[in-house]
Amino acid sequence: MTPSQYTRIVLSSIHKDGEKFVQNRLVTVEDQKTFDNELLLEARKRFSRHNLRFGLDIVYAKQYDAGSTFNFAHTVEANPQRLKHNGAYTWNYNNSGLYLDAQRMSVVVYGMDQWQLGRNLRLSTGLRVRYLSNSPICAPFDRETGINNRQTGDFYLGSPNCELKEIPINGFDYSVSEALSWRLTGRLFANAEGFYSLTNKSTLYFKGANIPSLKAIGNAYARCGLSYDNEWMDAACLFSYITSWNNAKIMDVSDSSTGEIIPWTAQYGIRTFGVTLDGNIHFGGFKLHMLGTWQDPRYKNYRNEFNFSGGTKIIDYSGKFVTGISQAMIEFDPSYSWNRYKVWSSIRYYSKQYASRNNLAYFDGHFETFAGFSANLKKYGELALNIVNVLGDKGANGSLDIVDTIEDPDILINYLTSGTYIRPFTIEMSYTYSF
Repeated sequence: MTPSQYTRIVLSSIHKDGEKFVQNRLVTVEDQKTFDNELLLEARKRFSRHNLRFGLDIVYAKQYDAGSTFNFAHTVEANPQRLKHNGAYTWNYNNSGLYLDAQRMSVVVYGMDQWQLGRNLRLSTGLRVRYLSNSPICAPFDRETGINNRQTGDFYLGSPNCELKEIPINGFDYSVSEALSWRLTGRLFANAEGFYSLTNKSTLYFKGANIPSLKAIGNAYARCGLSYDNEWMDAACLFSYITSWNNAKIMDVSDSSTGEIIPWTAQYGIRTFGVTLDGNIHFGGFKLHMLGTWQDPRYKNYRNEFNFSGGTKIIDYSGKFVTGISQAMIEFDPSYSWNRYKVWSSIRYYSKQYASRNNLAYFDGHFETFAGFSANLKKYGELALNIVNVLGDKGANGSLDIVDTIEDPDILINYLTSGTYIRPFTIEMSYTYSF
């Protein structure tokens, strides 16, 4: 990618000024440049009861990303008006700045084998090893304070106290998987699968204000279940356990008492247990897909020391529910096709979602509904009509990072914040012509 400039505008805090609501926004103006090369070689071989695949993947990438930031505010209304803060339309220069200049070289070897142990039993094995060299990663340090990429207006690449330091990140990544499929009777199968991986952190995590742990990110899961199919239906029941550790996430957090916003590289783990039921019914032109999931996603080892200008705030989210994920999800997708026409709909229900990592704020459960109609006009193309939010439901989802540092639930009473809402009622028409 040739040198380019990218502007990113995200929601910040919101407050009430007299009779008007004021929305603050964080703007990042990034200069980016990337150069990537990849060479992939793969060989396949069948013999006896084995189906083998071997591969070699070599990647070289050079990445540059420098971002300057500032804040601005506007009223919350149909035609928002830009507002001044202390006599200026923009302020807080570089309070969330970022910088990255890095080279990345990786060499991957992998192998996979599908082994037919018997007429009704198959074992699939996969192994992947990668050598990763993120060297050098250049990050700006403040000579006086020793802080990486210090987020203040008087600190930038050309300032006297700025020094670029190299952070060598090298190591091996590993992943292994096993999957077993056993035909119990006719069309009834038992399935089991396991996966484990260790992955070194990519260059992305080293462009913020605090350097994350250099420990590799770990992921593992195990799942098993039954599946059945015949001429008019198929169904599956699946039990799963998933865990991860040493994750890193770049986010913006706020001090609720002062409104100060700082970027933060959080480190944490997640674990969840889940049960999924999935089925399809089909006869003639009618099809019905049904899906139901229950899960219990929670954070683990999620202790943070947020370094605000007024002092350090320590909050532990371990054991709390993961934000933006429902414990229960149900989906119905009926459709009917005849000749060159198709009509379909989708009804999805998401149960309560926690909006903050401390689980003090949450969104009630909500429905999301869709419908559509399409007609194949043969040589003239295809015409489609899609409707989003058929029932006109209202609801919010995702997370509200600004609430994460609030520990007193009483503060949330009449507390103003802003976030993401589900899509409004929308009608879309499209025409596709292929030649």
